[in-house]
Amino acid sequence: MSIKWKWLLMGVLLISFSLYLYFSGNKHDLNTEGMTRYDTPNFSIFYESLKESTLTDIEKLLEETYVNINQVFDIDDSIKTKIIVCRNVNDFQRRSFGLVKSIKLDDWVVGVAIKDLAVVASPESPGSIYNYETLLGVLSHEYVHTYLWRLNPHINIWLNEGFAAYFSNQKQEITGDPPSFDDMSSNETNIFVKSNGYVYSYYYMEYLLNNYGRKEIIDLVKTGDYSKSLGASKKEIYTNWIEYLEKNQNKINDLNTRPRK
Repeated sequence: MSIKWKWLLMGVLLISFSLYLYFSGNKHDLNTEGMTRYDTPNFSIFYESLKESTLTDIEKLLEETYVNINQVFDIDDSIKTKIIVCRNVNDFQRRSFGLVKSIKLDDWVVGVAIKDLAVVASPESPGSIYNYETLLGVLSHEYVHTYLWRLNPHINIWLNEGFAAYFSNQKQEITGDPPSFDDMSSNETNIFVKSNGYVYSYYYMEYLLNNYGRKEIIDLVKTGDYSKSLGASKKEIYTNWIEYLEKNQNKINDLNTRPRK
């Protein structure tokens, strides 16, 4: 074989390998074969290695979250939600996003909801940013996403993240200006993050739950239609919510910074 053909063959092989690495490296691997399965009344939890005390904490948290959210939305079925608890942050990222994408991620990314499946890193190996308790909160948060997905696969990000934060008790101190109406009319993740959505969406849900009935909230989640569900336009709801924040911000921050008993 001539040198020219050898180089051509090497080039073809290199391109083929690169394409294989790209496509295989960007696939998630959520196969639970070989993992231990633990069933609770409403969940099937898959894991490789967890302390008994950790498994107990996970079960207690998930079942409590289920009770709290079901008191509002009341999905009546016998389907158990599937939970995958990965060994650590790196294992979670590789399984959830593939080898190539996982290389670019940092330790902030420890949980994801994929339709009706929740995947998280183990609270026992939470990485450099989270700890045991806060990673349990991420697990609860991702589970709420799976619950809401069953009600509306196309739910708006402000409702989706707001309810997930609310039912996971992820209340944070209010800092910075509230999002604009245009910000809250967007369904773009980057706009949500830049407008401090993870903080403010909690208080948006708190306002809605305190001022509207269960039926109205369910209709809103299912349809996204504010006027038909709540009897007021989205702009009117936004204006009333801003007034609520202005009246209650000092009280809210005082409660958030008060030592827990």
